[in-house]
Amino acid sequence: MNRSFRFSALALCVLAACGGGNNPSPVAGFKLTPASNSPTAGQPFNVNVTAIDATGAAATGYKGTVHLTSSDALAVLPANFTFAASDAGEKQVPVTLKTAGLGSLNAVDTANAGTLGSATVSVQPGAAATCVAAQTSSTSVAGAAVGITVLMRDAFGNLATSYAGTVKLTSTDARATLPPNATFAPGTDSGSHAFAASLLTTGAQKLTATDVANAALHCEASFTVNPAAPKLLLSIPGNANAGYAVTVGVTVKDLFDNAIPNYSGSVTFTSTDSGAGAVTPANLIFTGSEGGVGSTSATFVSLGSQTLSASDAGTPVASGSATSSVHGLAYSAPTSGRVRLVANAAQSNTQVVQLDLVANERLVISTFFGGGPGSFATGMNLPLDTTRVGADATLFTAGNALPAGTGTPAAAGKIGASDHVLYTVVARKRVAGTVFTQVTEVQPGQVFYSVRLKLQQAATAGPVFDGAQPSPLYRASVRDQYGNDFVGQNEIGVGKLEVR
Repeated sequence: MNRSFRFSALALCVLAACGGGNNPSPVAGFKLTPASNSPTAGQPFNVNVTAIDATGAAATGYKGTVHLTSSDALAVLPANFTFAASDAGEKQVPVTLKTAGLGSLNAVDTANAGTLGSATVSVQPGAAATCVAAQTSSTSVAGAAVGITVLMRDAFGNLATSYAGTVKLTSTDARATLPPNATFAPGTDSGSHAFAASLLTTGAQKLTATDVANAALHCEASFTVNPAAPKLLLSIPGNANAGYAVTVGVTVKDLFDNAIPNYSGSVTFTSTDSGAGAVTPANLIFTGSEGGVGSTSATFVSLGSQTLSASDAGTPVASGSATSSVHGLAYSAPTSGRVRLVANAAQSNTQVVQLDLVANERLVISTFFGGGPGSFATGMNLPLDTTRVGADATLFTAGNALPAGTGTPAAAGKIGASDHVLYTVVARKRVAGTVFTQVTEVQPGQVFYSVRLKLQQAATAGPVFDGAQPSPLYRASVRDQYGNDFVGQNEIGVGKLEVR
């Protein structure tokens, strides 16, 4: 940096005006000579004040009083000083300047304002003593870059242009994205360096700049971080049972998972489940007073993975989704049997299944002995896992295979409360008559009876019963009028009912 010094004599004066009648040398002005043309701010230095004549030579007989001033408002200057004969027109005084940059020193005779002089010095800033963080804005949006400029200043507020320390940026936001440490380069930074960071957590946050070698040299900037664009967080159970409503939780947060407590808007839902009986939630309205948290309900009926999605009409659009694994009843039909237990597809769904006991071939019983009663009786004891299914509103219905005769029919079904066995029976009886041959006949496809089982709300996946691996309590037969098994247990096909 160039250093400069200049002197200007702004007025001439005669002997009587400048020094009194006893001063043999006429004084034209003052020459100020600093000991340093580039002093450091706050460091005292001496200034020679020389009274000079019109030729620029020392006015050795000057005995006037001089007042020193400076362009530096922080300058420390001597009190007015008077030249003695022994000074021979030259006097040295201490001066301290504190404001960096070009500054002036001015001397004037207290008795004659026209007798004066000045000098210019270039004051250098001192070592960094304080830190200031300058910022363009005190507010930010989560995730957006914020900028601060770190200014290193000396003890008098001058930019410490020679600072060459290393500064680290830290934050009260544990999730903040911060720049690497920066070492100031005096030639380019000149005591000032810009940093950029991203704050992710809403609320009051701070960025702090600290000299890594001197923790006392630090400064901070405060920000209010506002939420970023919203997103919708949906929560539904990971597993749902077909036909039963599940709670849908809706929480509005920004893209960085900050809460948006004053969110207002209308949330619309869509579902991948288009099965009959599925229920998609109606629009959920947020007024801004819910704290960004709401709930509704949905019902799934289709087995497998189903997704519920939500969106609003904001700009940008907030959206979210959640997936549940839907479980329900599934029946695998038997592959053989003179009589079979089959699912009635038209009367079944994933929550309720109707099982019909159906003749798979033409069944006939004849009697030729004295017109005794002819009948069929069909029954089954079928153990169930009642944690998975229970009786529907109508558990048992007699079918058309054994229409009522003149005798007393029997038809009943129930689930044992303690042994969890489904007991079913249906019978057609006829009293003895004059007809020699009495026949009871069942055609293929005719239904002996139907049972309806309903999925339990808390059911877990697994078998309800399995005809291929029956329980020891399983019993089934079709009997003739004499109580003999006309269709044996091994000829009755029972499939597998499970919660899948």
